[in-house]
Amino acid sequence: MTLGDIETSRAKNGGIPTDVAPGKRCSQWNAHDDWAAAYIMLPWYLYLYYGDSESFKTHWKGLKTLMTHYQASSDGWILSRGYGDFFDPGTEAIVMHTPIPLTCSLWFFRCADIMARMARVLEDYEAEQRYNEWRGHIARAIKDRFFDSVTGSFGSQCGNVLALAFKILPDEDQAVLAALVKDIRDRDIHMNVGVMGVRFILEELTQNGYGELALALMRQNTYPSFGHLIERGATTLWECWGEEGHNKTHGARSLNHPFMGGYDNWFFNTLAGIRPDPAVPGFNHFFLKPHPVPGLSWIRCHYNCPQGRIESNWRLENGKFIWDIAVPEGTSATVTRPYCRERLRLKPGHYQFSETIDK
Repeated sequence: MTLGDIETSRAKNGGIPTDVAPGKRCSQWNAHDDWAAAYIMLPWYLYLYYGDSESFKTHWKGLKTLMTHYQASSDGWILSRGYGDFFDPGTEAIVMHTPIPLTCSLWFFRCADIMARMARVLEDYEAEQRYNEWRGHIARAIKDRFFDSVTGSFGSQCGNVLALAFKILPDEDQAVLAALVKDIRDRDIHMNVGVMGVRFILEELTQNGYGELALALMRQNTYPSFGHLIERGATTLWECWGEEGHNKTHGARSLNHPFMGGYDNWFFNTLAGIRPDPAVPGFNHFFLKPHPVPGLSWIRCHYNCPQGRIESNWRLENGKFIWDIAVPEGTSATVTRPYCRERLRLKPGHYQFSETIDK
C-alpha cells in the first residue's frame, strides 16, 4: 500500500482514507479511524527513515483533512469507530479485552503528535501549535475516561502498552508499567494482546528493564503464544492466535498473514538497538543502543540505510558483552554502551567494544 493508493481511496470516500486502498472496501462505512491513521504514519516514517519530506508537502492538505475529520467525529476528544486490538486472544469475539474507544483515541493522540512534528518540519508553526494543543486535550480525555489511578492501569495489556509507547501520561509511566507486568505474570507469563498490542509489548518491556519477561513471552509455547502456533504446525504468521471459534463465527482465518508481525521491530530497534534520529532523518545520524537480555547469548543484526549497511552484532561470552558495530560512510552514530552507560559519537568505520557484564 502506498500513499498514492490511499489518495485514490480518499477521492472515492469524501477525503477520508478507507480500510484497504485501493480495494473493495472504498466506502464511508469502511473508514475506520484507527486504520486511517496509516495515512499520517506513512509520510512520517518515510521522512524518518529516508529523509523524504516531499510526502509531507504533497499530502499536507489531505492529512489536515483527516485530522479535522477526527476532531469533528470525536466525543469530547474520544474517538470510537475502529477495529481496535483486532484478534486479541478469545474464542468467538474478535475484540474483547480493550475498549475500541481507548485504542482509537490513543491513535488519535499519536496522530496529533506526529502532525505537530511534521508541521514543524514544514515550518507551519500555526499547525504545530494547534496539534500540540490537541495532544493535550486528547491525553486529558483519555486519562479521565480510561485511567484507573488506584491500579495505575488503562485496564488491559494493550491499553497499557500503547500508553507507554506513545508517552501519553509520562508521569504515570512507572505505574502503568507495573500494571502491565502484573497482568502478564497473573496470566502465567502470557500476552493478552492483538494486532496493536503485539507491535509494542516486547519493546516496551525490554526498554523498561523487563527484557527477561519479554524473552519469556517469546519462548512461551502454550496458548496464546507464537510457540503454541509453531507447535500446531504454523510455518507462517497466522491472522489470529488460532482460536477455532474465530473460524466458526467469522469464517476461516488466514494462515499466511503479516498482520501480527509488528513484534519484529523488537529485534532491530531494541535488542540490536538500531534507531533513526528524528532530528537528523534518513540515517544521516542514528542511535545504537542495544539491550542485552539474560538468556539470549547473541544478536546479529544489520539494516541497509540509504548510505549503506549498519551492523550491530553482540554476544555474551565468559562474563563479557562483546559488541561489533559498522557505521557506513556518510553517517555518524551516537552509541550507548549498555553496561558502563558510556555514550560515544562515532564516525564511519568498524568498531568493537567489550564490557564486563553487571551481575
